[in-house]
Amino acid sequence: MHPAAAIRTFDRLLQLGLLAPVLVGGFAAYGLVVAPLETRARAAQERVAQLEHLLRAAPAVRREYAELRRQLADLESRADSVRQRIPDGPEEAAFLEQLHQAAEAAGLTLDDYRRGNAIRGSQHAQLEVHITGAGSHEAICRFFDQLRQFPRQTQTQHLAIREASEGAGYEIRLTLLLFYRSSGGSNEARRG
Repeated sequence: MHPAAAIRTFDRLLQLGLLAPVLVGGFAAYGLVVAPLETRARAAQERVAQLEHLLRAAPAVRREYAELRRQLADLESRADSVRQRIPDGPEEAAFLEQLHQAAEAAGLTLDDYRRGNAIRGSQHAQLEVHITGAGSHEAICRFFDQLRQFPRQTQTQHLAIREASEGAGYEIRLTLLLFYRSSGGSNEARRG
């Protein structure tokens, strides 16, 4: 078709008023059908890219999850072990007997034993025990090694070692925390 003929045909369509509805219909079809489809296609492509990224990361996530589960099992096992080492009550007399036996076996002399604060928590309580004694460096080390092996859960809160004022060896001042199950209550401190 010759360009002049196309222009004449276009002029005729304008004259007939047919071009306007065709253009409006074309724009409406694009706006109602094609544009939403393009938007959905872009969103689907983005989602596919996200899923591909997740698939690539999945082995590392699985390894990390397995490691975290292993660590959790280890922590639960250690927590159970500690819970088994916490008696129902302070049981000071039994602890003092163990303490004296350990000191005697290590060659350490215990001079004083004083009860300190008792602090009750929701699940456990702790009792401070202040101890003074004297002995050689080796005796102190053996004493702490035996203390570490006690069946009961204890914690060293304070330790001071200095040369003995009289004779050879060292003087120690030690504060231990004895843990025991609490029957509940507030976090109040009591002086014993």
